Amino acid sequence: INSVKVTTTGVEGMGFAIPISEASPIISDLLEFGYVKGRPIIGISTRDVDEYMSQAYSWPQGVQVMSVGSDSAKSAGLEQGDIIISVNGQAVKSGEELNKIKDQHKPGDVLNLEVYKYSTGLNATVQVTLSEQLPG
Repeated sequence: INSVKVTTTGVEGMGFAIPISEASPIISDLLEFGYVKGRPIIGISTRDVDEYMSQAYSWPQGVQVMSVGSDSAKSAGLEQGDIIISVNGQAVKSGEELNKIKDQHKPGDVLNLEVYKYSTGLNATVQVTLSEQLPG
């Protein structure tokens, strides 16, 4: 599927395309279900704790939980203010890194999160079951 084609004076055209093998399952899910099935979510909103924030507040670098929106994340014990330091033993310092790891899994999979608990100042390991991203 061609998505963009760039042409300007003095430049040969440059096109971008999505392989049909990647687009076809998405199109099928959209037609059949109205959304793309199988996309995992933790059920939290986050912000990055960068080096500056880490030094200013004496927090570890990682991904801070700003809100908890899923029952799975709540039952795992995640709370606003907690900082996710690692996922399945792999250090994370940004939401992008967290999402890369999460996206390698499917709904129903369990992730082990090492978390700096804002309320106690101690580290804890929690297990969160991934949910499926639903429309709305």
